[in-house]
Parts: sequence; C-alpha cells; structure tokens
Amino acid sequence: MSFYDRYRNGETHSVYADIEKLGEEAFSPSFYPDVEKVLIVFSIVL
Repeated sequence: MSFYDRYRNGETHSVYADIEKLGEEAFSPSFYPDVEKVLIVFSIVL
C-alpha cells in the first residue's frame, strides 16, 4: 500500500515516520511522487 493510501486510511503518524526513515531517498523518483501526494494533502489540511 502506498504512503498516500495509508495516509488516507488514517495512518498519518506511521506514514510520517516511514518517510522520515527514508531520508534523502524520499526525494528519489521511485518515492517522491507518492511522498508529494501526502505533502499536498497535508498542506491542504493545514
């Protein structure tokens, strides 16, 4: 399940923790599109 799907299912804290564990790899092409979706939803909620 993607970060975005998990985030939408309410796993916000674990998604943030998993993204943090990725470190700079979160910005790699294999992860960034999904991470970006989470960040966009997060910014809209604020």
